[in-house]
Amino acid sequence: MGRFKIFVTCLFILVPVSVWSHTGDVYFARETRAIEVDGNLDEWPENVWREATHYQEILGKSGDKDDFQAWFAVMWNQDRIFLAARVKDDIHECRWFGTYISDEDHVRFSFIPEHAPDLWQTAVLRWQYALSSTGDSVMVGPSGRFAQPPRGVTFVAHKVVRDAQKRETYYEAAVEVPFPVEAGMAYGFGFSAKDDDGFPEGTYAFAPGSLTLPGVGGGDLVFVSDTVDPVHILGQVSGQTQSPVYVHAFQEKKLKGSALCDAGGRFDLLVLPGDYTLEAWSGDWRSAPRYVKVEERAIQDLQLELSEQGGTIAGWVMLQNATTPVPLAGVLALQGREVRARTYADDQGRYEITGLKSGVYDLVSPVAMGDTVESVRVKMGTVTEAPRNLRATETFSRLPAEDDVFEVMKQVFEYDKEIPFNAEITERRQIAGYVREKIVFTSTHDERVPGYLALPGENDGPYPCVVTLHAGSYTGKDRADFELLRRRLTAIGYVVLALDAKYYNERQVNGKFGADFPGQIYRRRDAIVQTVVDYRRALDYLATRSEIDTTRIGIYGGSMGTFHGSYLAALEPQIKAFVMRGPGLGHDRWNATVQINDTLHYVARIGEIPVILFTGYYDNPWAVQGTLRLLDLLQGPTKIIWYNTTHTVPPALYVDEMLTWLKEHL
Repeated sequence: MGRFKIFVTCLFILVPVSVWSHTGDVYFARETRAIEVDGNLDEWPENVWREATHYQEILGKSGDKDDFQAWFAVMWNQDRIFLAARVKDDIHECRWFGTYISDEDHVRFSFIPEHAPDLWQTAVLRWQYALSSTGDSVMVGPSGRFAQPPRGVTFVAHKVVRDAQKRETYYEAAVEVPFPVEAGMAYGFGFSAKDDDGFPEGTYAFAPGSLTLPGVGGGDLVFVSDTVDPVHILGQVSGQTQSPVYVHAFQEKKLKGSALCDAGGRFDLLVLPGDYTLEAWSGDWRSAPRYVKVEERAIQDLQLELSEQGGTIAGWVMLQNATTPVPLAGVLALQGREVRARTYADDQGRYEITGLKSGVYDLVSPVAMGDTVESVRVKMGTVTEAPRNLRATETFSRLPAEDDVFEVMKQVFEYDKEIPFNAEITERRQIAGYVREKIVFTSTHDERVPGYLALPGENDGPYPCVVTLHAGSYTGKDRADFELLRRRLTAIGYVVLALDAKYYNERQVNGKFGADFPGQIYRRRDAIVQTVVDYRRALDYLATRSEIDTTRIGIYGGSMGTFHGSYLAALEPQIKAFVMRGPGLGHDRWNATVQINDTLHYVARIGEIPVILFTGYYDNPWAVQGTLRLLDLLQGPTKIIWYNTTHTVPPALYVDEMLTWLKEHL
């Protein structure tokens, strides 16, 4: 792209004393400098740099500064934001070369232009800019869309430089962001850096930036003019609460800054001079609004007191028959088109939406399409009972296909058992205590299927085997959570098999992966049928391996893998146990016809095998309802564990429970 030189009047960030003490704590200096987007960071002043200090363990050992460190800097003017990062890593790993940023070394900057003081009350639009370490790929926009850098466009430039001798990578970019950069505007901000570290051999580390705090909170960066100094408001919030406490500064109901209180309730809020209304927020607890006039001097010892504030709407979510409750149904309180609060019903379909300001609200539920309970009036400090129940659509009440119909459906998954496997072991490696074979075999006449077979390596077996079916991500069998499962399962004496599903990872088509195709790729008939046949053929291949006890085969499926796993378990009686992560019955809820891709028909025919489910309370509401319906259909012993997560339950939360359960049932 060539060199891109910009002369700017910049505002520089200095490092706060404590990473986790509060947001909004950003200091500034004025200086005119030339920023040249060339990957040379010498022109960036020392006092703008911050280190990403928090490491999250995903695989192997936790992040170690000896092999991975990341620093970042941000400067801006009225037109552009300038981003820089310096990453130190002992191994530089880029497997995809511009194809998919999230699965190679990269840095990512995130901005939240619309604040959400309470994440459950306001939707947040997060705008991101990410740079691959290859320099060939840039991710931009709120949707996480991957795009090549625009050619000949002057409002964005980027450069990535690798210094092999110093084992450092330098990132630099100038971005014209799609939101106004104005004096006094508060923006959430986050930085992260990823180090593949030679995955899967080494540590897979992820380092959120020190400005990325639990929750949203707002005000991590406060954009100020170059003529007015920001002013500190120092104080303390009192009151009993278990949730994080934020102090927000409003001007004409617009959020202008916020601070996260420390463990003692102390806060340091940075704003421009002006008139503000301050409120402390913590879940359903609020302080009374406090008017503050901010001049040039800091305000000291401002006291705010939390108390339980707001009114409550309570009610029920029932099916159309008015007698059957809908457990865990999501319920939203609206004013106009704005979502003011949301909650989930309990196991009996009872909900309570708390912390509402006085006013009139409409109630809706994603599982009650077209039904609205209108004009519910709320008063502060009172509980208002909804005038009637929310009437839910009978989403998953349809029955599985009759046996004769299912026998016809099964024929679609038949395959020629006489086709030679032509199996090859193209690679054999010792990795983290186990032996990993890269295998390739013929499934149908025109499909060569790649996979990993992980062996404990202690003796010749035979070992029980867990077949892992991946979720809908580019990486397929190379997913980081699969590597964690391989290490943990082989350590207790299991063989682990993983394949790439049709259109994923090594099975891309014309440069496209599964997520590049429109719609849900696992709903495509050819993807479903081919992938299920591939796994049936893989089971036949396992029978040729003396190291494997084919009487003890279980399957693990995550998200999309739960659908494929349900087909496989219904078709293959040799499956003896099933682990589901993020299950559900999908979005074909209104379709009354019998369709081959309707998981319901297959779940009902899994039989008496034991099934364990790991799922999140805050998954898509339809997925939650689908999981409950799935439990009704399963015939054998079942166990479900709910986590306070969205769709993707991190493996660190459930892997120990999973291993204990497999030891008992497989």
